[in-house]
Amino acid sequence: KVFTPDFKKGFVIRKSEPYFVDFSLMPLMVEENYLGVRRFANSPLADKSKRADVQELEALAMAATSFSDADLCDTQLRRNQDYSLMPYHAAFTCVIPGSYLAGGLGRPAFPSWLGKFSSRNKNKRFFDLLKANMSVDSTSSATDLALYQIPHL
Repeated sequence: KVFTPDFKKGFVIRKSEPYFVDFSLMPLMVEENYLGVRRFANSPLADKSKRADVQELEALAMAATSFSDADLCDTQLRRNQDYSLMPYHAAFTCVIPGSYLAGGLGRPAFPSWLGKFSSRNKNKRFFDLLKANMSVDSTSSATDLALYQIPHL
């Protein structure tokens, strides 16, 4: 719904609706999938005087800039619990990238960041447990254990 080529009256609200279903997951979904969108050439935001590949790169650059702005907004939103920033965050993460890259998206991919974050936490718990069990015989930290002692085992 974010990447649909919909520019009729009220499109900002329609493109931001998925954000408010899960404001933590949707930005990750959009960021994971925006590179795979096949842009429609007849977008109202397209500059007809430029080649299609240049337009594509400019649209990707605008979407990436929007994600960067969204990260700043997200930091303020979470740090200060200022939930009045949510409409701006929705615009930066869903509306702007979805408008610049309006087109067709195949099957959306699940955010790979979540899998990496989960694996990282699992490994951290493992090394903390290992350090706790070795603390009687060793004074190294969990990081030292992971970097220097485990590779030699």
